[in-house]
Amino acid sequence: MRNSFLRKWLPTLFALAILTCFYACSEDTSDGISVDPDKKVPDPAGTIQLSMRNSDNGQTELDNIYIENENFRGHEGVHYFTSLGPVNGLGNVAHIPTSGWASSVAVIPGHGYVAYSAGDSYWGTPQRWYRIYVTDYIVSTSGGIIGAKVKYQAPFKGSDEVIDLGMKEITLNAKGDTIALPFKNSGVFLFHASTDCPQLSVAKMSTYDHSFLTNGIVITSEANNSDTPIEGTVTLTTLHGKKTTLKVSIAGAKPFIDVSQNKIGLDKEINTRTITISTNTKEWEAESSENWCTISQNGNQLTIRTSASTVDRTAVIRFKGFDTKITVHQSKYAVGDEFNEDGVNGVVGYIGDSLRFVFCTTISKEIWSTEYISTGATSRTDGEYNMAQIKKLPYWEVLYPAFYYCEQLNTNGVSGWYLPAIDELEKLMPRFISSSWFWSSTEDDKSPENNAHQIYYSYGYVYNYPISKNNALDVIAIHKF
Repeated sequence: MRNSFLRKWLPTLFALAILTCFYACSEDTSDGISVDPDKKVPDPAGTIQLSMRNSDNGQTELDNIYIENENFRGHEGVHYFTSLGPVNGLGNVAHIPTSGWASSVAVIPGHGYVAYSAGDSYWGTPQRWYRIYVTDYIVSTSGGIIGAKVKYQAPFKGSDEVIDLGMKEITLNAKGDTIALPFKNSGVFLFHASTDCPQLSVAKMSTYDHSFLTNGIVITSEANNSDTPIEGTVTLTTLHGKKTTLKVSIAGAKPFIDVSQNKIGLDKEINTRTITISTNTKEWEAESSENWCTISQNGNQLTIRTSASTVDRTAVIRFKGFDTKITVHQSKYAVGDEFNEDGVNGVVGYIGDSLRFVFCTTISKEIWSTEYISTGATSRTDGEYNMAQIKKLPYWEVLYPAFYYCEQLNTNGVSGWYLPAIDELEKLMPRFISSSWFWSSTEDDKSPENNAHQIYYSYGYVYNYPISKNNALDVIAIHKF
């Protein structure tokens, strides 16, 4: 009975074993693409036969690809090669391997190859791919190998497949986005990438060891400040002409309103101020909290008007549906008015959006300092900070006369008088400071040990440069209000 079973099934089992061996031996899936090296495939259209001799025998080149010491070579960093091993012919070289790439590779008859040339941007030479098949060696009369007979076809277009992105559409962030999309197909693909959307850009990418082994794309989007999405299409076209499209949407931004100024300071007079509104909404509406502060809109310009005032007052302008606001503070003073509040006596010297101060009309001529060290009084905008730095120093009352002069105004419960920084001092000009040199509290940033900034105004010009601290110049004190 056992013999009967074997006689019945042995032929079938033998056939299956042969079939299994055939597929195991003939199918190469190392790159995820089936290649049958033993199958007879016709040479592709455009195949050219070439006898490539080495340099000692006339050196026949293929676009700067040559044979030397029985190896394919090219220009370093420009040409790369890989071998597919034994194949039946040039037609069996049907895909681009993902590994095994080198600047030279052994020339062996019966083997297939893929070569890559990066081209030359200086000479305008584009990148180019080749598939090569070595038919035989060229042997000299003495029996030495002096080259090889090859078949090649260029440009090689790689695998004839449709690129699979794994999706048909994608949405990108409104703030600007970059996303990498490796292809779902395995292997290397040669393709062109384009988009019909000016806010999108597409670049090729590779997850393999060399950037020219492209198998994906990187999509980059610009920021979309509009609340309306931007639509576009990315098109990938293989060198075989097969297209893959991806619909791309750049999400719309959340509605926003930004203002060029969120804090406005005005004097007691009738005032008009226009500020710029930045927004991605088509319509917006603003309202003022006070009747004395009115607003009008002209496109993305907001004009603010205030009536004359005899008191300090504040209004808030809000935008419906948004947190954005503008605070308008109107003083009861104008520049040049006398000021006498809480023991502070002087003349109003400046009224701005974030700074208001009076100055003392008494002026004294003083030396900035009698010692030469870097004090840290480096602010160009905040004299109070500079004053605080000086007051940390031992014996500052003696060593820093200009600062001590200002400090002497802080008596009888009054505080806050200080030597102005250079930018604060410029705000007093030209109405209140002219025809004299005045010290600021700002040290020179290049030589802080020796010099400090002073200022002079004459004939419409402001002169501001650092000089030695031991000079005696006019000193004026200011006080914020």
